[in-house]
Amino acid sequence: MELAQLSYFIKVAELEHVTRAAEELHMAQPALTKAIRQLEKELNTPLFDRLGKYIRLNENGRIFLKYATEALQLLEEGKKQLQDTTDGKKGSVQLAIDVHTQDVPELIMKFKENFPEFNVAIVPYVEGSYHHDLCLTSMPILPQTMERVCLYNEELLLALPDSHPLASLETIHLQAVRHESFIMAPASSSLRVITDRCFAMAGIQPSIALESEDPILVERMVAAGQLLAIVPSKSWTSSAYSGIVLRRIVNAGSSRTVSLCWMKGHYLSCAAERFKELAIQYYKEKPTVSV
Repeated sequence: MELAQLSYFIKVAELEHVTRAAEELHMAQPALTKAIRQLEKELNTPLFDRLGKYIRLNENGRIFLKYATEALQLLEEGKKQLQDTTDGKKGSVQLAIDVHTQDVPELIMKFKENFPEFNVAIVPYVEGSYHHDLCLTSMPILPQTMERVCLYNEELLLALPDSHPLASLETIHLQAVRHESFIMAPASSSLRVITDRCFAMAGIQPSIALESEDPILVERMVAAGQLLAIVPSKSWTSSAYSGIVLRRIVNAGSSRTVSLCWMKGHYLSCAAERFKELAIQYYKEKPTVSV
């Protein structure tokens, strides 16, 4: 069994699509199909159910996926430890970002200023993935395989155009805007999980006209009077966006906690440990945002 076969299997299992997996792996589809077939032959069991042109990970595949993922993760940790030992503390931290915040560029620049020997690589966040060392997230509940440290808490605010009839109020209950249309974060994001909970606590099923977490798009849609939005206070300030006012929400669930998380019980490289320490100190010193 070769390590490449495990990587190929994990990618095909993730996508359940051989052609797309081959494209992402930058290899020919027949070669990928052959590698998966050889792996199944060596294991003496099929890992996928073939349904015409489609494949689905079967029960055997789900069992093997757990161990294949753990095996590659352990090898990756071994590489990191060796790198820390033999490369004079050089290396990089793989950082996944599940929150949109204006602090991240400054945080990375401070890290580079303090530790120029280390690099930061921004990678996609995939729950339970071994491809990142650390992740910035506001997901209220993490898998049991993850550990976290709280970096900061922030209010969620209602963003509405300054011409809105409710713009003069200091606080607004979501019931007052239950008939409005909203621009919301994508369903898979941690911000969306929290805003959905916020609406649920208010007993409202919001009308979602558009999904995006891009601050510029959100700003323009709200300022144009097209949609309302719920935005995090630390990433937004009312003075920064022309034509928009931010108002406190009368709702016990209108806040979130942004954390730095990592895989429980697994080795963190020297670069990752330094980034974690700097991030904790950075947010301790960061002033609180007021509305």
